[in-house]
Amino acid sequence: KFMDRYSRMKEAGLVGEQGPVLTELRPSGSALLEGHPVDVVSEGAFIAKGELVRVISVQGSRVVVRRVEKLPKEAAK
Repeated sequence: KFMDRYSRMKEAGLVGEQGPVLTELRPSGSALLEGHPVDVVSEGAFIAKGELVRVISVQGSRVVVRRVEKLPKEAAK
């Protein structure tokens, strides 16, 4: 029971974390978060391997991610 509670607390702490997609999200797959592969689900959109995602919510063991949009080079200046 302690490990279940620990896992839930750790997953909740993932909100806001960013990492690369390890497998294509169609909409589920995995991403590298805090140095570990984590099973994730996109908001519904396909996300290619290597894209950067951010965790937007954790619902039980379901970790929901959104693609991190790249700023146009002009906006980054």
